[in-house]
Amino acid sequence: MIGALTVRIATPSGWRNSLKTERMFLVTTGLLLGLVVSGCRERNPAYIQKAAPDAAVGPETQPDTAIPPDTRPVQADLPGDNATGQRPDAASDGPMAGLEAGPGEAGVSEVALADARDALRDTRDVRKPEDDAGSDVPVDAIVLPDVTRDVPLLPDAGSDVLPPLDALEVGIAVDAAPACIEGDKRVCSSPSNPLLGACHAGVQICAGGGWGDCTGESLPAADELCNGLDDNCNGMTDEGCVADCVVVAPNGDDTTADGTAAHPFATLAPAMTLANAQDGGAPRRVCVAGGATCEKATTYAMDAPLVMASGGRVQGNYALADGVLSYCASSQPPTTTLRFAASEQGVVFDPSVLLPSELSGFVIERHSPVGGPTVAGPVSAVLIKGGVGVTLSGIFVTDAPSADTTYGVDVESGGQATIVGSAITGGQGRTAAVGVYVNGGSVNLRNNCDGAAKGFCNSSCGASASVLGIRGRTGAVAAIGAADSSAVYVTKASPAKTSIVANNLCGGAGNAGDVANGANLATLRCEAGACATVAGNSISGGSGRQTMAVSLLGGASLLAGNLIVGGCGTDISTGVVLDNAPARLQNNRILGGTCTGTTTPDFYGVHILLGVSSGEPELHSNTIDPMGTSDGCQSFGVAVERSAGNGASAGVLRNNIISAGNCRKRFAVEEVQNGAARILENNDLYPGPVSASTDSAILYHRDNADAVTAAQVNALAGAAKNISADAKFVSFPTDLHLSSGSPCIDRGTAEGAPTTDADGNIRPVGAGFDIGAFEASGQ
Repeated sequence: MIGALTVRIATPSGWRNSLKTERMFLVTTGLLLGLVVSGCRERNPAYIQKAAPDAAVGPETQPDTAIPPDTRPVQADLPGDNATGQRPDAASDGPMAGLEAGPGEAGVSEVALADARDALRDTRDVRKPEDDAGSDVPVDAIVLPDVTRDVPLLPDAGSDVLPPLDALEVGIAVDAAPACIEGDKRVCSSPSNPLLGACHAGVQICAGGGWGDCTGESLPAADELCNGLDDNCNGMTDEGCVADCVVVAPNGDDTTADGTAAHPFATLAPAMTLANAQDGGAPRRVCVAGGATCEKATTYAMDAPLVMASGGRVQGNYALADGVLSYCASSQPPTTTLRFAASEQGVVFDPSVLLPSELSGFVIERHSPVGGPTVAGPVSAVLIKGGVGVTLSGIFVTDAPSADTTYGVDVESGGQATIVGSAITGGQGRTAAVGVYVNGGSVNLRNNCDGAAKGFCNSSCGASASVLGIRGRTGAVAAIGAADSSAVYVTKASPAKTSIVANNLCGGAGNAGDVANGANLATLRCEAGACATVAGNSISGGSGRQTMAVSLLGGASLLAGNLIVGGCGTDISTGVVLDNAPARLQNNRILGGTCTGTTTPDFYGVHILLGVSSGEPELHSNTIDPMGTSDGCQSFGVAVERSAGNGASAGVLRNNIISAGNCRKRFAVEEVQNGAARILENNDLYPGPVSASTDSAILYHRDNADAVTAAQVNALAGAAKNISADAKFVSFPTDLHLSSGSPCIDRGTAEGAPTTDADGNIRPVGAGFDIGAFEASGQ
């Protein structure tokens, strides 16, 4: 048998004839079509009130709390008839609201170990799809790489290398073998360690066949120490420290200013000139005030891009009164706004930026032409074109403008950036709107979420209190072009270094009338494995004809511990698409769709398109439900088909709870077009709810055969030990933990199982591994 492969997270046709208006499912994130179309203005009125163009103007018109690991997520209100935790009948009355928005409060270990992730890929690729289906490679035929010996520690925040982009720890061991080799070393960190700024990982040493304590780790300080470091690890350096800061304030005077709190500048350009005029060393910090108190806000009009110097730090969100400068730590959004009235690019980090540089505490209004010609080029709030070591913290990018192509943050030409604690929208781009666009660079997206605790995001896109996060198009789309919309889009021109951990990612509005179906409506779209790690996020699809929460086009990405919801597609709604992508999915909760439109859509939990990749996708310990309605649609828990290649079986499905959904035509697993999974073991294939308006479900469709019982499924090549039973969740769909009587308890396999669950709790508990995203406690 192949040795156990353990992964620890550190730290996207048919039946369209019926024209009906179906009832809405308010599932998981509360992401309704109306909320998506109306955008942040309705979701976050406080945000818009401060960030709107009519805000107060100046002379120029100018979080680490530990949560007990046994604490379950707080459940939102549900209809009383669902209090038992059983699945509601699909035809029952009343909406299902407020599905838990995060994978639980207890966290999982975060490390940066690129070599280990490569080893994971190599080990998964040992078994090629063209090998005989249903068999395993003998363990003595596998040479496992040494992934723990003398692993270097992560770079400090002061280096020109990003804080850890590869938030991943992988332990590889053969059954019954020692956990590690004596004397080996590996990096390690606590679940609450953000691995930003002065916070860095520690090291573990193997002794007596097991890993020792994590030593040498640096955790967040309670306060900034005014020492030139980000001591509290929130992405801001010395915020609140006023010594040696070049001050800008609404009551300043550029003709008499010397940059002190007593004589501040009125505009940024001369202040930055003074800050950058250093005889050696990094520029001085620039501190920008919004007014005399933290209740006052000022908009600074910019007639040209704000070009950052290498090593420069520009911080907003200050207040200045009577010569005393103070930091407005709790103001959200920031009290300082940069309005770029005449420039298609806002803040620019060009290739000259080689030292750690920072922009924090600003609302940014992109260029939005009024009454003039349409802007030809992309309009972006922040352009990182070749600059490295960039940190954006507490940045709020507003909904405007309305142009052809709009980006919140545009990272290109080898640019590297960390984005933390921010609220970034894609804007109103008619042909394309993307929150964070990465084309030939890499980003570390971390903790862009109101409820980020121990590496997990507990926010949701539909919640009125949700402010932080990355969003796609936030307004209605005009009938032009493909109308692409993504919260995050990382192209194949980018290296496999992007890390996305503990963020709230929200899809946007696409063009529902686009008959060509050419729009990219994936909330998270990653190509060629450019997103190395996607963990602990809340990811919700948008609206349009064909919506996807996550779309991976090639590459061996790792998706773990995420809450993923497909959105509201009038034709197709999909949780995750794997297109020629030998990715590993573990501990995720994946739901296909949140509503129906005026046509009859298809709902997918995971849609696998096998291609020519030498590897194969692996789904382990996930909870997957395509959702859908009880009438007129089709739902697929996992669909496997082949878009290219020789037709050999490929794909591993182990320890997953896979529902067939709620539609009249429904399948737990469907294989079409010469595509077939190689291994199907220890899964719970649930047929879905029974009602008078639904046909019987298919547990597994292969070729022309339909398996409707677990015994029939287990008779298929490559299948074994699968069950078919209601998982008995604590409260479906708001709490997908297993209740004490669940048939999924202890029914999983140890083969390839992750060492922790979606809460970060150790697996297994009890006599064996549980099936699904969560390991039941108190067995």
